[in-house]
Amino acid sequence: MTGRSTGLAALVSMLWLQIANAVTWMTLPVLAPQVAPLAGVEPSTIGHLAGVMFAGALLPTLLASAAMPLVGPVRMSQLTTALSAAGLLVAATGNVWALLIAALIIGAGYGPGAPLSSAVLAHHTRPEWRGLVFSVRQSGIPIGGLLAGLTLPMVALALGTREAVMVAAAVAFVSALMVEPVRRMLDAPLRSAEGPKLGVLLRNVSMRRALGAHPDLPRVTYGGFAAATVQGSVFALLVTFLVERAGLDLVTAGLVFSAMHLSGFVARIAFGYASDRFFRPQSLLASLAAVGVATLLIMLLVAGTVTLPVVIALAAVMGATVSGWNGVMMAELARLSPPGLVASVSASAVTCIYLGYMTGPVVTSGLVGLSGSYLLGFAPVMMALLAAIILAATRHTA
Repeated sequence: MTGRSTGLAALVSMLWLQIANAVTWMTLPVLAPQVAPLAGVEPSTIGHLAGVMFAGALLPTLLASAAMPLVGPVRMSQLTTALSAAGLLVAATGNVWALLIAALIIGAGYGPGAPLSSAVLAHHTRPEWRGLVFSVRQSGIPIGGLLAGLTLPMVALALGTREAVMVAAAVAFVSALMVEPVRRMLDAPLRSAEGPKLGVLLRNVSMRRALGAHPDLPRVTYGGFAAATVQGSVFALLVTFLVERAGLDLVTAGLVFSAMHLSGFVARIAFGYASDRFFRPQSLLASLAAVGVATLLIMLLVAGTVTLPVVIALAAVMGATVSGWNGVMMAELARLSPPGLVASVSASAVTCIYLGYMTGPVVTSGLVGLSGSYLLGFAPVMMALLAAIILAATRHTA
């Protein structure tokens, strides 16, 4: 294959697996109003499961970048996608303890995907196109959310909740198999004939070393952490919020959820191209955060008192902002990384971002349960993102 066709194969493969991983991650939040009664818990507690998922993602994410030279990033991505699918099969039992175990397994499978695909794309993509390519890859998350929101509620109503969860698992298993034809070609230049030595492994999992490789990395990483607290909370609780507070039925709430992700899909690609050509990536990230916080606040205040088109419009703006930052962020991390450290820096930063995905839904769900107010529940994560905006505004250019 030529360099261009190899780069296209890398992008399509990583995008495909990202979509599958996003479906596994979002299955339980999308089906929360039906999954929760099976487990005997309140729907808002599904936010805690989202936190558990990303707790399960932390260590595997760090270890994946260290072990990648031995196994190959695409092969590891296949294995982790299959692991997430296995977690959904555990969740299909509906027992509350099974849901907790399943959340850990799904997170362990989902977590390594971003740094592994970053290593593949950084190697096979020309630097001047990284913003766009990384954003197209990251668009797999809203595509997965779109598919989950559109199809899983209808499958659940037609066949049953457990069956809908198993359908999502089957999609992930099949997706892992479908990238096998190009796996060897993409992995070959990134594999090592010998297993990594202990010293190399320890250096690769050192977050302090990785994030100290460039003066902008700690600030950018905190911005990702703060944005993830908001995004994780919105993804985990939006459907439940719309059913409980806005009076929508499950299918309509799923359509709103899908509209958010459709907007996020378009926005990620557009913002990725814009960050390559027109805007400084870090300034663009701060702007997205500001608009996202404002839109989320409006949604929390007016949902239930406005028409469905207004709710959909607000969800679309949230999709473009609250979830539109990921591709720009991953490309910026790759740009700031010294040669040879893309996987290590990405893994360390993504681990911090996953801490945001873990703590955001847990804090938000807990406060919603205690106060009965979604506005109070979301207040801490919105304040964390506002702090990131202020930090970005006062930064000194490196």
